[in-house]
Amino acid sequence: MKRHRWSLALGALGLLIPSVSANAEDLKPLQLQTLLSSTTLGGYVDTSMIWQASGGRTDVARSYDGGDRQNGFNMNVTQLNLDRPLSDGDWSAGYKISLIAGPDAQAAAGTGGSPFGIHNAFVKLHAPVGNGLNVKVGVFSSIVGYEYFESYKNANYSHSYGFYLEPGRQTGVVADYRVNDVLSFSVGAGNAYSPGRANVRPLEDRGGSLTQANGKLNLMGSFSLTAPSKNGAWAYGTFERGTTGVPGTLGIKATEYFLGIGLPTAISGLDLVLTYDHTDSDRTGDAREPGYPPHYATAASLYLNYKATDKLTLSNRFDWATGAAGAFGADATGKAPGSEDKYIADVLTISYPFWTNVTTRAELRWDHDRSEQAGGRFAFGSGPQGVRNGFSLGVNIVYVF
Repeated sequence: MKRHRWSLALGALGLLIPSVSANAEDLKPLQLQTLLSSTTLGGYVDTSMIWQASGGRTDVARSYDGGDRQNGFNMNVTQLNLDRPLSDGDWSAGYKISLIAGPDAQAAAGTGGSPFGIHNAFVKLHAPVGNGLNVKVGVFSSIVGYEYFESYKNANYSHSYGFYLEPGRQTGVVADYRVNDVLSFSVGAGNAYSPGRANVRPLEDRGGSLTQANGKLNLMGSFSLTAPSKNGAWAYGTFERGTTGVPGTLGIKATEYFLGIGLPTAISGLDLVLTYDHTDSDRTGDAREPGYPPHYATAASLYLNYKATDKLTLSNRFDWATGAAGAFGADATGKAPGSEDKYIADVLTISYPFWTNVTTRAELRWDHDRSEQAGGRFAFGSGPQGVRNGFSLGVNIVYVF
């Protein structure tokens, strides 16, 4: 109903705008009305409350729910989407624009302190090649990973350790091709840097002079396998390889891999998903940092989502992570060379929509630092020594329109 009213409003706007000459052809009001009426408007407003019960706030391995959001109320982000889908024609085009505002805007879009940003802005193209080739050109979310930036699309409010390691948005081109109902794949290329996210991709944060003029690109690809039977197993894998960093920083050769597997269960309403993320970077060949050791991090997650009733959903995620000291944002001061950071976490989320179009859920999260500190501090809590265990309780309310 909301989209229908929006279409009518856009149609009325088209009728009010006079036709203008463009070369040898006039753009008639009716043509403009048809063009605008196929565009849909949507978005959401995301709010939360998070209480950290372990004494002090923590940023370790947290994306969009770190120390700046804990022990208080938050308006995380609002997003406005304009979307024109591809038509049924052999050669068709569309677009998508996602404008974001709020604290998450700086983290997601690299806006340099501004509370506003562009999360997606790309042209969609379809070409009649084989079963059909779909191409995106512009700014888009990375194809790497299982979870979305938009928290309401995920079973849990807080993001996983694996999501923390993955790249942010990309500026480039990606092509999708479906071979059949079982197999599809994507390939693409982007600029040799991306804004990333707050507290994410610490491997990039070095001084230097990476620019687009270097002519280096990130290469990315993915494959998807889906069992032909209903509720069958599926597998999704992605990779990204290139020179990472942000404008004005040192470029680091890095590779990121992701694999996700969904498995059917014998229990009605229960979904099981396994994910694996790995990232490594090698600075040993950089003349400005000779002998700097490779940096790596690995994270795995087990998702159990149970739809108990038409409205009530119980979701549990177990995270396991290990990596070079500091790979997940912890303070590595005082740790021995070659030491590792090791964490586990368990996240229980209860979701029940009391209102139409509103996602309402409560979440209990436990993080545990299982590292050998060897002169460093534990990752959670406050004070010079920190604590091994972090506990947080969150409430997430999102209106989607």
